[in-house]
Amino acid sequence: SSLPLSAQAAAPLSLTEALAIADRDSSLLAAQRSAISAAGEMSASARELPDPKLKFGIDNLPADGPDRYSLTRDFMTMRKIGVAQEFVRDEKREIRGKRAENELQREQAMLGDARAALRRDVAQAWIERYFAERMAKIVDEQYAETDLQRESLQAGLRAGKTQAADLLAVQVNLQSLLDRRAEYRRQAARATALLSRWLGAESARPLAALPDRLLPAQHRDVATHAENHPHLQTLERQIDVARNDAALARAANKPDWGLEVAYAQRGPQYSNMLSVQVSIDLPLFQ
Repeated sequence: SSLPLSAQAAAPLSLTEALAIADRDSSLLAAQRSAISAAGEMSASARELPDPKLKFGIDNLPADGPDRYSLTRDFMTMRKIGVAQEFVRDEKREIRGKRAENELQREQAMLGDARAALRRDVAQAWIERYFAERMAKIVDEQYAETDLQRESLQAGLRAGKTQAADLLAVQVNLQSLLDRRAEYRRQAARATALLSRWLGAESARPLAALPDRLLPAQHRDVATHAENHPHLQTLERQIDVARNDAALARAANKPDWGLEVAYAQRGPQYSNMLSVQVSIDLPLFQ
């Protein structure tokens, strides 16, 4: 059975849970996951030929004279329907496929980069609040001990066993402790406000104990881990996409070609027409 809402609200918030909540509720990560899905769809079709085109229309319709706007009386008037297909070179389609794959990998790396940045910010705010609250608690304990000392000095001062300067020094120390406690509480409140950006109402929960290990074992060797850092992987995939673009620019020197087949219907007293047309790109202006 689930805990009551009040019990859930009072449950300590661990660093691991805070990171999981931020990852689950982040709109930025959700948008990036959608970008990955879109890139995956594009990757699946990048190597395919362009879709054929259906063409239909009227050729040589008279604009004036006795046959004006007639579809059947003039021998040159034709109602035409046809299909056109562009044939892109295999080399270009292969490069476009690789580019789409690299774009997909780049979007995946960007998701890892965004998640790493999010986890870093959430962990930083959580740890800042944790230590601010711990320091405020320590200052409270110091204040309680110093206050007892002040009461003892006041009693000694009334009995003539304590000098006023000693009591004044303790009072100054108490005020200093109050200032320090206020500063730590401000730090904790600021960190809680930062956590609320990613955790919402969950940020108001008390914090659990600090975990024994802040980094997984495989991430402790910074020199090794840096090579696989999501941000560097994003830049590497961006370089791959740029290389694909350069390869496409070089491949543009080789022309593609197209084929069009059309059937034209004329008036009943004339023959119908069949036409075949081939087009070839002329890469003159590069």
